[in-house]
Amino acid sequence: MWSKFFSIDVRALALFRITIGLLLLCDLFNRGLHLEAFYTDLGVLPRGPYLSEFANASHWSLHLFSGEFYWQALLFIIHAIFALSLTLGYQTRISCFVCWVLLVSLHSRNPVVLQGGDVLFRQLYFFAIFLPLNVRFSIDSALHPNLNWYSSSFTSIATAGLLMQTASVYFFTAILKMDPHWFDGTAVYYAIHLDIFTTPLGNFIRELDWSHSSLTYGTLGWEFLGVFLVFSPYGNLSVLRLLSITLFTLMHLGFFFSMELGLFPFISICSWIPFLPASFFNYFRSWTSKVLQDDVRIYFDADCGFCKKGVHLVREFAFPRDLPIKEAQSDPEIHEQMLEQNSWVIQIQNQNYFHFNAFVQLCQYSVVLRFFTPIFRFFPVFWLGTRAYKLVASNRKKFSFLTRGLKWTNWSFKNSTPAMIFCAVCIVYMSVWNIRSIDFKRYEKFFPTSANWFGMIARVDQYWSMFAPYPLKDDGWYVIPARLSDGTEFDLWRMHRPVDWNKPELVSSTFESQRWRKYMVNLWDKKYSKHRLYYGKYLCRTWSLKYPNEKPLKSFQIYFVKETTLPPGGEFREEKVLLWDHYCYK
Repeated sequence: MWSKFFSIDVRALALFRITIGLLLLCDLFNRGLHLEAFYTDLGVLPRGPYLSEFANASHWSLHLFSGEFYWQALLFIIHAIFALSLTLGYQTRISCFVCWVLLVSLHSRNPVVLQGGDVLFRQLYFFAIFLPLNVRFSIDSALHPNLNWYSSSFTSIATAGLLMQTASVYFFTAILKMDPHWFDGTAVYYAIHLDIFTTPLGNFIRELDWSHSSLTYGTLGWEFLGVFLVFSPYGNLSVLRLLSITLFTLMHLGFFFSMELGLFPFISICSWIPFLPASFFNYFRSWTSKVLQDDVRIYFDADCGFCKKGVHLVREFAFPRDLPIKEAQSDPEIHEQMLEQNSWVIQIQNQNYFHFNAFVQLCQYSVVLRFFTPIFRFFPVFWLGTRAYKLVASNRKKFSFLTRGLKWTNWSFKNSTPAMIFCAVCIVYMSVWNIRSIDFKRYEKFFPTSANWFGMIARVDQYWSMFAPYPLKDDGWYVIPARLSDGTEFDLWRMHRPVDWNKPELVSSTFESQRWRKYMVNLWDKKYSKHRLYYGKYLCRTWSLKYPNEKPLKSFQIYFVKETTLPPGGEFREEKVLLWDHYCYK
């Protein structure tokens, strides 16, 4: 029973590894566009005020060692290198651990720009440390001398933790939505009227009154039902999981296209990858049988270490493992052709192919690359591919530096008993933490806040309140009337245009990025009112840096034009709310 519910196919783990690696690279790129604003002492949250006024004593961050741009940039670059290493599956466990450490550090540096997707991302990386992510589709596995050294699935306390973590997100957010707005069918109505997040498609759905109640009941019902289906003791579990993954994916894609939520929908979709059953991957076994049926072989130069590693890497990432790889020297005729053509040799049904053309012929046996075969055969692409191949083949010694650091290693994956005990403790801790979030006053006596330090240090703290207990009803847009030293007045928020209190055509487009959107949404919240001073100072600093030839910025006021969403059929009510009055030279 344990294995049935908590076993994860190693191919699913590999796909999960690649996805979280790519998502981390995207996240770093998006954050890097505003690195100075959010992570340096010249930004909206300098280290001094952060440590003295806002920091949690249990949080830790390497990003706090320095407030200089170069230090933050260095950490971002290191983080990106290890994220790429994780994606490719090189020194995978070390790469995953470093990525988790730097991710926790990054989140602790500026919590004001975090959202629910960041919390989930952190938890996925935590459990990933204890899992064999590199058994398939990785550099590590390509350079393992025994292709079949590991079984096709993996079961441990860590796999249980990862699957339970994903299920917890939906189960507890559904529990927290036990509010009349979700039972009277109006929750989606309020959510889709949050202009700060809504996209053009969201605005279109807003006009479809009949869809609001069905989407409300469908979302809440599926969050409950889907979680139970993936652990159902009845029926075909593989089919139920595929159904659940498909519907959850469609749900999150719907969120992505109708609301500006950053990477959150994709992180959520990624969390379901470990649930993919073996039958999903076995569906593609027909490509393996086609390799055997057509008698496909790859021949390489045994005297070229670069060539040997190269063909093993190509097979590992793009082709079936049953694709035979042989030394050209083992067949005198093949060896002669290899020397004559200065090329690897791909043999398909006793027909030999060379250079880039061999790769194109081989693509028909790849689950992914076969779809790109028409592009590869397009003359300009084929010509460039052929030229590139011949360039590399003629300079193999020069290009060997690319694989020189890759060693053939007979590695194995093991989790120590202390590691599994620690993992089990964290699973219990997170479960109790989530139960407490349902009714804090009721359960706080069983799990007091004095025990929070462990969750804060390990950063397994979490709270799944997405649109719970109900979506916000207060929405709006920013207007920042500003004055220069010569008396010129303009709106500092809207690219220095004249002050205009009217609602923008698409409010969500007035934010530079998802991180800025989250920051400004929090700035409106009274809980974050002390941050307004430092945002004001940031605006004064950046004006003089961005516009050195302009007159100095003298003063400005930060207004939030609050738009209250009334029940269906009611009119919207607007109110100008002054959040902050700032003078740059006081």
